[in-house]
Amino acid sequence: MEVKGNNLLIPSGSTSTSPLNNTNFGSDTIGNTVTRIFKIHNSGTADLSISNIAITGAEASSFSYTCSSTSFAADSAILTISFTPLKSGFHNAIITIFNNDADEGAYSFAVKGQAINCVKQAEYFWDVDPGLGQGISLNPISPSDSVNAVKSISTVGVNAGYHMLYIRTKDATNKWSLSEPRSIYVKPYIASAEYFWDVDPGQGQGMSLNLISTGDSINEIKSISTVGLSAGYHVLYIRTQEGDGKWSLSEPRSIYVKPNIVAIQYFIDTDPGFANATELPVPNGDSINYNLSINTSGLSYGEHWVYTRTKNSDGKYSLAEGRKIIVLKPLVAAEFFIDTDPGQGNGTGIPIPIDHTVNFPKYSVACTKHRASQLAIRTLDQKVIGHIPNLEIYLFHPLR
Repeated sequence: MEVKGNNLLIPSGSTSTSPLNNTNFGSDTIGNTVTRIFKIHNSGTADLSISNIAITGAEASSFSYTCSSTSFAADSAILTISFTPLKSGFHNAIITIFNNDADEGAYSFAVKGQAINCVKQAEYFWDVDPGLGQGISLNPISPSDSVNAVKSISTVGVNAGYHMLYIRTKDATNKWSLSEPRSIYVKPYIASAEYFWDVDPGQGQGMSLNLISTGDSINEIKSISTVGLSAGYHVLYIRTQEGDGKWSLSEPRSIYVKPNIVAIQYFIDTDPGFANATELPVPNGDSINYNLSINTSGLSYGEHWVYTRTKNSDGKYSLAEGRKIIVLKPLVAAEFFIDTDPGQGNGTGIPIPIDHTVNFPKYSVACTKHRASQLAIRTLDQKVIGHIPNLEIYLFHPLR
């Protein structure tokens, strides 16, 4: 008989091992199983009978086998050898196949494997050891003789200040390492915030800022109401409360509160005084856009000055801002004529609308001669007749 591994002959009595013929199982972590396949060939003509397969040596218990057949003719049987180490280091054993071959009744060869201890579990705890296996798990980790893993360790429930963080590991033989300590400073986290104006009402008595998030630093945009504050300079204070209930110092900021505009006053030409000007209510705001309609009834025709000023929420008035206006005489009549003036009131009439604004219509005028004609327009207001000079020369040509 003969034994082959990876189709390479393994001489009987061989004490050397090689990964080429499967007799060297290589290295693996403790507790894992490595399997290699061998073939037992019957090179004779009679049936080969295997009476026993023995595994001997100091680490024989690390190896086991199965065989597909114990009696066969001109054929082969499959011998499967498994390496399952339970401790670290090199493991050596001798495989002996007892058979009825007259020449090689005890066919033996050496096998070898290496077991590496590995980290398969890790845990941590703060300050006081709760006992082996009672810490907070850092799993999952990839088993290996050395582990490089990035883990997030929660500080929830840990008071602000200095603490000792301990980490330890358990290997494949279920033995725990010593605990590795690190000094950690836990920053206080902001749990709430409040603000107040000018005078401190007491911790916890300010206006809440209703934080969306918590952390050792927070960046949030908040709108702070100025309702009820008088116009002028005020001091805004903000402070935060830590998770353990401690309050920070108050951080001040100087704020200028603009007065709101509550009314508009106007007068024409002469200031009658704050109490006698015409006052109009407007929407509150520190700046407004307002369309002002002013009644000019009773004003003489010509130039006038309209002044406006605002009143704020404190009852104070702004300076008066002046604008020049021109009050026009209303038109009562308009007429036109061509070339020869028929006399005032005798021209062709032009309708005057209610707003006294004239848009001159188009007129068709018959011409009997080939010549240039001159159009003149004039208007009548409530007091005098105003003559608009000849506007332009128009050429009229009768059709042929």
